[in-house]
Amino acid sequence: MNYFKGLFILPLIYIGTCSATVKGSSSDDLKKIITCVSDGNTSCLNDIPDKTHDLNFEESIMLRDAFAHSLLISPSQTLDTLNRIDRGVAKTGDSFIRDNYGAEIVCSYMIDSNKYDRESFFKYYSIVKSNLKKTGGKGKSCLELMNASVEEINYEERMDKMKWGDKKYPF
Repeated sequence: MNYFKGLFILPLIYIGTCSATVKGSSSDDLKKIITCVSDGNTSCLNDIPDKTHDLNFEESIMLRDAFAHSLLISPSQTLDTLNRIDRGVAKTGDSFIRDNYGAEIVCSYMIDSNKYDRESFFKYYSIVKSNLKKTGGKGKSCLELMNASVEEINYEERMDKMKWGDKKYPF
């Protein structure tokens, strides 16, 4: 019976780590939010648009990267969250910070090619491309942005102007 108790308590503990807010929060709270988004946690993704109003530039980049990773795990829910963020931006106007983690930038930027190697970049693209196709029409515009970015990177490579990082992406 104690085994079954653990099955119910552990998810509640995990969900609890995603309930932190950025506003007035510590760096530990921010780390929990970033980890939760990166893990593709559905309850966290549902709440995140309401918890990111006070991010600074560096934190917004961390959130962008977390959303990019979340596309590997929970593409449909991640797209829903990004679309909610975009709708919020459309209502309130563009924001230098919030523009760093909307659907357009997450889908077109993907992972940092200056940090990660070519193999990691194209593996990421291949996995997310497959995931987005499975979402049907929902992933169409994100996939189009990714395809355009990859086209540009391929062009840069042909022109011998592309510089890759040396790290392996943590899939």
